[in-house]
Amino acid sequence: MNFSYRFPVVKGTQAGREYYIAMVPLKMLGRLFPIEEEYVLPEYRAQRKLNEARIPEIKKYMPTINKNTTYYEPFVGGGAVLFEIQPEKAIINDVNHDLIDVYKVIKDNVEELIKELKKEKYANTSEAFYDIRELDRLPKYNNLTGIEKAARILYLNKTCYNGLYRVNSIGEFNTPFGRYKNPNIVNEVGLRAVSKYFNEADITFLSGDFESTVNRIKEFNKEMTKDNIIKLLTEIEKKW
Repeated sequence: MNFSYRFPVVKGTQAGREYYIAMVPLKMLGRLFPIEEEYVLPEYRAQRKLNEARIPEIKKYMPTINKNTTYYEPFVGGGAVLFEIQPEKAIINDVNHDLIDVYKVIKDNVEELIKELKKEKYANTSEAFYDIRELDRLPKYNNLTGIEKAARILYLNKTCYNGLYRVNSIGEFNTPFGRYKNPNIVNEVGLRAVSKYFNEADITFLSGDFESTVNRIKEFNKEMTKDNIIKLLTEIEKKW
């Protein structure tokens, strides 16, 4: 059966050439441009994971990590470097408080989280996806437990388009459904491994902006200023 979609279009002229801008609802993107995850190279999956080839290059700029070292990461994201080096003591931060809350749940309630993710409501269907996605638009969202909120974030990350965590101006998750064949929604081995590391190490979780986190680091390392960090990141970026 064939379908057709109609969208409003704005026509304009720039530098003597015509252009058109189509206004397409976000929830339609996954239908118009379906992508099977197994055919998408990791480096093209937005926020799926840090390109593993970059980790050795990053490690070249890191001092020796030992039991007396406190590892700081101001924007931990998916934690690729953190989980690669697994320091015994670390302070990790991300401005996304939902992400930090997920890490806390993985540390303290991993079995309950796994049990929650196995529920039928986290099915790999567009209907289930949009039911779960719209929760942060409803009053009952505030009544969800921390485990339910963490399960929602993990589920959306595994099933949304390109694994992209994106919210609108009022903080509502708005990435469309990804239409993957068999996403690993319940990664029991991975979740338990992360929980084990978090509980064996001395990890402090923070959720603040970059500058406030760097200022806290400066209490322990006077050379770790914002300008020096930016300079270091710029040097690393040039090598990629």
